Amino acid sequence: MRKVDRDNLFGEYNETPEMGSYVLLTLNRGGFQGLLAFSSEDGGHFQPSMDTLFLRHLALVLSHLVSTLPWQVNHEERCSSPLA
Repeated sequence: MRKVDRDNLFGEYNETPEMGSYVLLTLNRGGFQGLLAFSSEDGGHFQPSMDTLFLRHLALVLSHLVSTLPWQVNHEERCSSPLA
């Protein structure tokens, strides 16, 4: 991952490894919710040929939880309320 991309994702003063390997997954259930990122200092830890079933399942579960958390429901109700 290029330095400019790491800085944009994790901030300019991040502690992500320079030549490590990364996995980025989007959280999107009915729209973009965020990113789930994993990194390793070992440049060969994450390979394109690796199975991603577990990570995709984790992203799906997190997307579901984010969209059903009580604060999320309350926020949507406030935004759709005529008094909001």
